[in-house]
Amino acid sequence: MHSAPSRSLLAILILFLAIPLSSQQKTVWSAQEQPIADQIKGLRKLDDTVRARTTKELALQIRQLPVVPNKLNLAGALANLST
Repeated sequence: MHSAPSRSLLAILILFLAIPLSSQQKTVWSAQEQPIADQIKGLRKLDDTVRARTTKELALQIRQLPVVPNKLNLAGALANLST
């Protein structure tokens, strides 16, 4: 049986080993998702009135995407920039 400090050390070691693995994964956008991702990247460069309208349009486009993990990534990125 392992002691509590040993388990904690093992958990920390696993966490530190997993961080570089997750940071190396690059998102691969589908043909339908790529234009949305590109627009989100340029959202902060837009004038306030244009940005508000574009944010709404992007949200509607994301809503219409099929249910896949990238849909959540796009929605999260948009939410992060619109707050």
